[in-house]
Amino acid sequence: MVKIEVDTEVYEKLGEIAIPFKETNPNMVIRRLLGLSGNKILDSEMASGVRQIQTNEKFQTISQPQTESLKLDNVNQYIDELRNVSSETHPAFLTFLMDKYHNAKGNYKTSNIVEFMEEINLQLPNGTFRNPWMKAPYGGEKNGLISCQRTIEHFKQTRKFGCWGGKDVKENCNSVNECIYHPENEVKMQNKCDLRNGVIWKRTSPDSPFTYGAYYLEVIKKQLLKGHTIPLKPLVKIVFPEKSYNAKLIERFKTDFHFNEEELNTLFTK
Repeated sequence: MVKIEVDTEVYEKLGEIAIPFKETNPNMVIRRLLGLSGNKILDSEMASGVRQIQTNEKFQTISQPQTESLKLDNVNQYIDELRNVSSETHPAFLTFLMDKYHNAKGNYKTSNIVEFMEEINLQLPNGTFRNPWMKAPYGGEKNGLISCQRTIEHFKQTRKFGCWGGKDVKENCNSVNECIYHPENEVKMQNKCDLRNGVIWKRTSPDSPFTYGAYYLEVIKKQLLKGHTIPLKPLVKIVFPEKSYNAKLIERFKTDFHFNEEELNTLFTK
């Protein structure tokens, strides 16, 4: 048997076009595409009883749907890639992504971050949670579950980047008497303001719904992305690890995360 190397993208595509339950390895898919009849038994099948193909990293088995181990391996790869190409990003950008995904405009709970990270594949095989823009996975109790929930970057950022008096910019707010949410005001309130940061979310009263500030994209680009854009491909591949990256998948990402065209073009590079 001659062994060939295939890259991850080719391997994923073969898995996508395999006939469920019938074609259980890449060789079977390739034989069909080449018009070859039957299924020649591979040497590795004779030896182990498992249909395999050797990639540039390890033996992998194609199934339908794609095996969970391959999916997790790819996610780890794309998390590392995303961090390498956007290392300047503030960890709180993950909260903004969660907010867009739920289309909540700030109306989320601390516990929401856990289900969000599970859903978009930011929980590693060992159970720990991984923010791509933090140096290391969350550690400690329950595989980092507690530190994931309590992280300042995720949840106190609503204080940093919010205005509870309904303003779009934090100007002329240095007086304690200007706003009950002033950081030095003695009134005990959960949402104190941070005058050093611009407005992403705002609300006019404790009972009113959150909205985005008029200049929220500028604030995100300047303070969370440090003036950069995030390459879209590795992020999309984390969210949809079993799919091929193309225009259709970008459109699905845009829909699922409720991004309009301006947001997508301002924050990401396709």
